[in-house]
Amino acid sequence: FDLPGVLKADEALRSVVLDFKGVRSVDDLTVCAIGAGLPHTVRILDLAFIHSPHSFKLAGGLITDTGVVSLARKLPQGLRQLSLDFSTNDMITDDALFALAASMPESLEGLFLRFNGCIQVTSDGFIALIKRLPSTLTALELGFIGCDGIADDGFAALGSTFPAGLQDVVLNLSNCSSMTDTGLREMIQGVPDSVKQLSL
Repeated sequence: FDLPGVLKADEALRSVVLDFKGVRSVDDLTVCAIGAGLPHTVRILDLAFIHSPHSFKLAGGLITDTGVVSLARKLPQGLRQLSLDFSTNDMITDDALFALAASMPESLEGLFLRFNGCIQVTSDGFIALIKRLPSTLTALELGFIGCDGIADDGFAALGSTFPAGLQDVVLNLSNCSSMTDTGLREMIQGVPDSVKQLSL
């Protein structure tokens, strides 16, 4: 199946929505193929690769930094909305977040990133990512449930880097055992006045 060819066939493609939840054969090759096929015209990109850890490993499929880094490097820089869900792919590390930070489209208005259960992610990758949040953002969702490697320094950094024009914010950061009340307080205090809806 020539996935890059299918994506490239429409030279005016504006929106790509692909949901691979429950597809056990998905691995780095699939993620790389999607990146390779993305036309520069795409403005909305929504990709979901969430799997339960048990069914994922039994199938032999695995998404690692290799897939995420490759996709990040191919992101169209004209994107207006980016949604990526790599939850429960527990081989993903900070290198994936470093790559996304380095390739973050500056024109984004909506950013929705979910790395729930990616237990190798730490404050280093989280901070690198949030420092590159575009100033154009009006909607932000961050899902890092159960990422114990993200500590107070990461949450405090988020509080100091929220884009000023944000209106809708969803932060799914529960079960991060390294977070204390101090980190939570500093993060909340940094939420800009422009925010109309905040979900924790």
